[in-house]
Amino acid sequence: MSTKNRFKRTRLLAVGLLLILVVTTLGLHILRHRNDVSTELSRRYDDRATRVESVDLALDGVSRLIHGGGNWRNLPFQLEPGEEAAANQCVAVAKRIRQRVNGVTEFSREPTRTELEEVLAGHPDLFYAKFLLGAWCRMNGHDEEADRLHDAALREAPRIIALQYVTADGLPVRGLAIQTLALECNRVQNGSLDPSLELLYPHLTTDSEGYVYLPVYETVYRTDEMAHPAGYDVAYPSLGWFESRTRIGVLPPVIVTPTADQAML
Repeated sequence: MSTKNRFKRTRLLAVGLLLILVVTTLGLHILRHRNDVSTELSRRYDDRATRVESVDLALDGVSRLIHGGGNWRNLPFQLEPGEEAAANQCVAVAKRIRQRVNGVTEFSREPTRTELEEVLAGHPDLFYAKFLLGAWCRMNGHDEEADRLHDAALREAPRIIALQYVTADGLPVRGLAIQTLALECNRVQNGSLDPSLELLYPHLTTDSEGYVYLPVYETVYRTDEMAHPAGYDVAYPSLGWFESRTRIGVLPPVIVTPTADQAML
């Protein structure tokens, strides 16, 4: 084979290898980002957002033997006793949203602000307390402080669960008031499941893209209390346990339909 032909063959081989590399790299990029979702928050924070993934914590027979005989897959998420007590105190405060006296929710009253500020004095990094204090500020017309606290809570939380409300046509429902949502933050140690930590999020409003954002610990979750906004029929997605592999995890959208009375307005 002449030098010219060998050079031509080598060049063709190099081009072929380069094309294979480009196609492989592109395929891997598409595969890695197939679940990516672009939201206003992910763009603002320059954080990756992906769809949440269903998981199963229950172990089968062989897996039980491998994991020491427990019924559940162990999870790394644990809380120090002091932080757990503070988080549960905040949950109790959040539940005041359900209590009304003379038409006014107990959550909006001054003792709520005082108690949350006391929690933050002892646990200044507790993102959940900041989120609740932001909700109190919003209810009492302190919007600038509410924005600051909610931003701090979302930036500091290990994970953020995003939930979008859309019409049957897929259009975002903006400015929709959601009284409460709740996330069960599961812990499993030595094969024993502890679902007792359930963060409650009161007084939510969808943003310009129809999303609400819930700051949360990094673990495996289940949705629990999912309030229906006034004037709408709601189809919440059916979910079991799920997790987010990125800091922002996006749940399947919620389909909302105006009731007959709401549609006439």
